[in-house]
Amino acid sequence: MKNEKPGSILQGLNPRQKQAVEHGRAPLLVVAGAGSGKTRVIVHRIAHLIRSGADPRGILALTFTNKAAGEMRERAAMLIGDPARQVTLSTFHSFCYRVLRQYGERVGLRQGFSVYDASDQKALVKACIRKLNLENTADVAPDKILNLISMAKNFHQNPAELVDSNNPLARHISAVAEAYERALLDNNAADFDNLILKTLDLLRNHEDVRAHFNRRFTHILVDEYQDTNRVQFLLLQLLAGQAGHVTAVGDQDQSIYRWRGADITNILQFETVFQGAAVVPLEQNYRSTQRILDAANSLISRNRGKHRARLWSELGDGDAPFLHSAMDERGEAEFVADEIMHLTGADQGFAHNHIAVLFRTRAQSRVLEETLSLRGIPFQVVGLTGFYQRMEIKDVIAYLKALANPADIVSLARAAAAP
Repeated sequence: MKNEKPGSILQGLNPRQKQAVEHGRAPLLVVAGAGSGKTRVIVHRIAHLIRSGADPRGILALTFTNKAAGEMRERAAMLIGDPARQVTLSTFHSFCYRVLRQYGERVGLRQGFSVYDASDQKALVKACIRKLNLENTADVAPDKILNLISMAKNFHQNPAELVDSNNPLARHISAVAEAYERALLDNNAADFDNLILKTLDLLRNHEDVRAHFNRRFTHILVDEYQDTNRVQFLLLQLLAGQAGHVTAVGDQDQSIYRWRGADITNILQFETVFQGAAVVPLEQNYRSTQRILDAANSLISRNRGKHRARLWSELGDGDAPFLHSAMDERGEAEFVADEIMHLTGADQGFAHNHIAVLFRTRAQSRVLEETLSLRGIPFQVVGLTGFYQRMEIKDVIAYLKALANPADIVSLARAAAAP
């Protein structure tokens, strides 16, 4: 976390960052290249709006992780103190959850409704498959069905539309998806996708609620805008209303979540949807040396689209990146181990905890772990089972959910199985 100081809202900002922070109420798209200080811009823009007279209770800032939301809140508070804590700063899902706690009955969710995580969803889909007598049907797998249901919700489509209509699976998917949605309502529950979908339905179909939020939020800021999906985009439009006072911060070239519904057209069409929008590119990188950025710029230049940020740095040229092509996963792991031995040797003198090894999937770590262990290289694997995903914790939460929402048969079943 950077050390923000009271009164330093514009101090230390480069010209482009300052331009974005000081921009007026019209729609604004900040094209923030990697390492260009986008979080700093969002935090300082929130502080600047409040210092300029905006009611902090009228500012809504949306991001994708609770950690990012918490960091932004603390950094804004360091700049302007307690008023920053009155800003609504949360993830999309947390914001929608709070809205539905207040207005959920208008879209079929009673007080005390449950929110199902992935394991709860899987249990419910399995029950639906059994009820439809499809357990032994080829391709009707719970994980596959859930993935299609989630993807369809993010794209605002029917799950069957994601499968070839000539495929018999399309009919089964529709049947399971319909049974799943009915079961959610019967259990007085919502999955994470439904938190946003239900809020979208609420704002679309209840003009008084939509008008309330249009009046309440005079400024809306969205972090990582390139990762928003179709439903989040539609929700944002309704929240902004005709005024359209939206600040979107993102970079089309960092959009990597298409597989979970991210829609890059949201950022490409921002100026069309939000008329009169200004565009401010952030191109100075504070994280990497120039040779790293030159390699990145060379790759990015072949992408399609507009508003491309060409990154540059004042950190010097630095070492040139290089590519090693291994014959197989064993050769790859041996190469990594050799490099670590070299970097931690007497000539280089780096500590082991200054070195990170990144891999694409968890399954790839096994060979790396074996090789490092055999070579006597100490390591720590990051990203193990999270606290709330531990079996005993989920059992306790199941009891609490069942107490709060007796209609939640999924939680009741789990609690009964763990007396």
